Amino acid sequence: MKEFKINKFGDLHDLLESSNRSTIYRGQSNADWELLPKAGREPFNKVSDKSAIEYFKDNSLPFLSIKPENNWEWLAFAQHHGVPTRLLDWTQNPMIAVFFAVANDADYDAAVYKFQYENYAITDKDPFEFKSVTVYKPRSITKRIIAQQGLFTIHPNPSKSFSKAPAKGALEKIIIDRKYRKKLKFELHRYGYNHFSVYQDLQGLSEYIEWRWINRE
Repeated sequence: MKEFKINKFGDLHDLLESSNRSTIYRGQSNADWELLPKAGREPFNKVSDKSAIEYFKDNSLPFLSIKPENNWEWLAFAQHHGVPTRLLDWTQNPMIAVFFAVANDADYDAAVYKFQYENYAITDKDPFEFKSVTVYKPRSITKRIIAQQGLFTIHPNPSKSFSKAPAKGALEKIIIDRKYRKKLKFELHRYGYNHFSVYQDLQGLSEYIEWRWINRE
């Protein structure tokens, strides 16, 4: 995996400019974190996420505006609502990935992963039977997937980092210097990327108002 470190927007732009339609991105607030789905992290890695999905299916229907058609969509809905699953969130929009990387103020390096994939999942097979890491493109089942141009990778072994068991393709890591991340967040705001535009809900609006109030000077 190639790694690059940046501390200005021009360098970031140059690294993203070579992307194509089969490139996806993921932002992480801490550059030291592994690329792991939530089901592969402590303490959720003690139990199979399949049981969590079954419990979600049994109890969530009254609260869903759209009924999922298969286990792929159940996974996507559960992931959207914070259930630990074997899915890892990515986006087709690099600026959204950059926003997620620097959304929280912190005194450590952030990272954006750039992955150029070669194939994606054919969903006529149950997701719990997949044996390799694969890109999954969901239909637009939630507003957030649309707003964030979201898609996923599915991980048969959630505890194994994507960087050590990648799907077919090329993975790169762009490290955002800790001293630059706060300035980068302001630069993203000028281009229209903030909590409200990325989440497009009342919670996102509230967080955006709070951020503007704190930084009104």
